Amino acid sequence: MVGKQSSNPAKGHAKYFSVHVRALAAIVPAALLLAGCLTPVHPETMYRLTSDPEGADIYMGSAPDQLEHYVTTPFERRTSESLNWSQQYFQARKEGYVDSEVHQQPTFMMGHPTTIHFDLERDTRGFYPHGL
Repeated sequence: MVGKQSSNPAKGHAKYFSVHVRALAAIVPAALLLAGCLTPVHPETMYRLTSDPEGADIYMGSAPDQLEHYVTTPFERRTSESLNWSQQYFQARKEGYVDSEVHQQPTFMMGHPTTIHFDLERDTRGFYPHGL
């Protein structure tokens, strides 16, 4: 049958209505987010910087030659805001110890605990025990 009409005209309107409701359901939150009226909710992340021994100064930067003092260990913060550690470079320094290697933090997902630990070695250069 050519040009057969639906026996239920409301069925076509329901389909039309359903498509538009789904479109609005996607557009309204996006518009509110862009307007700054809606803040995305991120899972909390536990950030930790530790060293052995404690009390090391941690330097961070976007390149190994652009490190600036960041915090002193131990450092711990739980937050739903990113601390922007992904792809950053870190180094630990402490008087009387050899500076650590520079570590680049890989990208990680929010909501997963992130710990960077440094084991520092005593600086024995120039140290001579008595009697030698």
